[in-house]
Parts: sequence; C-alpha cells; structure tokens
Amino acid sequence: MALTPLAGKAARLQTVISAVTVNHEFEDWGLSLKTELIEVNGFEKTADADGNYWNAYLQGLNSGQADFGGKYNSSKTFTTSFKPGVSLTYTSLYCGLTTAIGFTLTGKCESINVTTAVKGAGQVKGVFQVEGVTTYPT
Repeated sequence: MALTPLAGKAARLQTVISAVTVNHEFEDWGLSLKTELIEVNGFEKTADADGNYWNAYLQGLNSGQADFGGKYNSSKTFTTSFKPGVSLTYTSLYCGLTTAIGFTLTGKCESINVTTAVKGAGQVKGVFQVEGVTTYPT
C-alpha cells in the first residue's frame, strides 16, 4: 500500500463580519490533541503467561490546542469577531489536510498576536484551546 503525502494547507477560521460569513485562511497551523489516562487497578486481575499483572486505564479528560498564523488581510480581518475568550462552534474552526479531510473543532480563543515589519506584511498568530472535536479525518 502506497502512502500519498498531503500538505496541511487547509485551515480556516470562519467568522461573521457585517452579517457576511468570511473564511479567514491561515498559512500555518498546528493541532495537538491528547487524552489523560486514568489508572484503574484492582485485586481481581489475571496474570499473563509470565506472571505479570498489567495496569488498566480508562481514557478520558481530553484536551487540545490549535496554533495558527498567517498574513494579516484587512479585507478579512478576524479580530473584529475572534478575540481572546470568545467561544467558537464546530462550524467556525477547521484544520485539515485538504478541504475535505480534517478536524472541525469547538473551543475558545486563548490569544492573538499581531506583528509587522517595515518591509513585510503584518502577521497574525494565535492559540485556540480545543473543547471538542466534532469531526476527525476519514
């Protein structure tokens, strides 16, 4: 089976500016999802063939963080509706390998950082704390 590499180009934040839905496209993004495993052990375990007992775990307490960045586009400025502390629903933030294969997220904006240089376009970076992943790549 051959694997086809995909570039992570599809990332967008969707907000509403003056009653118009706008897709803000990012140049860079990163997504980290993890789960905390809860150890649950008891005395009614069965040893393996070597006489070893193995810890058992429940999965849960998931968390995640999305980092995003790109050039500031004054016609699609998301800072009017995407501010630290703002909650977003699953239709708002998408991080994908393609426009059809990716993660749709819910959560809150943690921070936004806007910088500029004399000879370059303004850059926007931010952090989004994930509270739920409604779709995974299929």
